[in-house]
Amino acid sequence: MFLEERVEQLEALAVDQARQIDTIAKGLANLTVTVNHRFDQVDNRFDQVDNRFNQVDDRFKQVDDRFDQVEGDIAILKEGISDLKSGQTRLETTVTDIQQTQQLILTILQDRLK
Repeated sequence: MFLEERVEQLEALAVDQARQIDTIAKGLANLTVTVNHRFDQVDNRFDQVDNRFNQVDDRFKQVDDRFDQVEGDIAILKEGISDLKSGQTRLETTVTDIQQTQQLILTILQDRLK
């Protein structure tokens, strides 16, 4: 009788331990699923942040390209202004020459009229 009671106790203990192992396994499985889900969320968030950085990088590239274009336009404008200044100087010289020629003609005409 004693042996049968011990066997029953061992069977009950084995069933109880199996239940505990099953509970622990389910808890571990749930924890694993939860942790994996959270890691997936973190990975997705990092992907979103990475994509945003890529967008910012692209935008900075566009801004840099636009600055390069503006700098080129400014260089062209400076060259144009330099050409205009040279032209203005030539015109001033020409006007001075014309004034001198007119003065000379006026002087010659006045001398002939005397």
